[in-house]
Amino acid sequence: MDCETIDMIKIILPAILTILGNIIFYLWIKKRVDRSIEEYKITYSGIFKEKIDVYREILDKSYRIKLLINRYHLTGDEKRGADFIKEIEEFINFYLKNQPFLSENMLDKLKKIRAEFQFIFDNSYQYYSLSKVSGIPKEMRTEMTLKFFEAGNKFKTDNPFNELETVIIKEMRADLKTDNFEK
Repeated sequence: MDCETIDMIKIILPAILTILGNIIFYLWIKKRVDRSIEEYKITYSGIFKEKIDVYREILDKSYRIKLLINRYHLTGDEKRGADFIKEIEEFINFYLKNQPFLSENMLDKLKKIRAEFQFIFDNSYQYYSLSKVSGIPKEMRTEMTLKFFEAGNKFKTDNPFNELETVIIKEMRADLKTDNFEK
């Protein structure tokens, strides 16, 4: 080997080693990043699906409770009242267990709707259980009847229910990014 070849090797060898080192480093980093992205993608998709399922279940439960309480308000049937109490307990337990998936706004609406359900049930129950009892003062009977009709009017206005449904649907659309489909 002559001097020129040795000088060329001295220049090319570090360049080749640097290129090989960079390639190995790039492949190692790429593998780690790809693995992390895949892990986060799997985790996020599971959480995302769970969140959507929670939204759906809340809508389903609120519709069922609304139907049960409406039927109870109209008939005063004790079995329907017991069914309503059971459903409202399940509703409360469900949204309490799933709080991490719910926004503060939605939690506020859920608490409000729970209070509305309770108001309607309490006043319907009081009306049906005490309306047949004699000896109740006329003022108390009038007040009880007014609250009974006020509870019934909540179904006509439907505001507390619509507020909850609107918040859930708005958050689902935001999560699913369905507003982008319209453009």
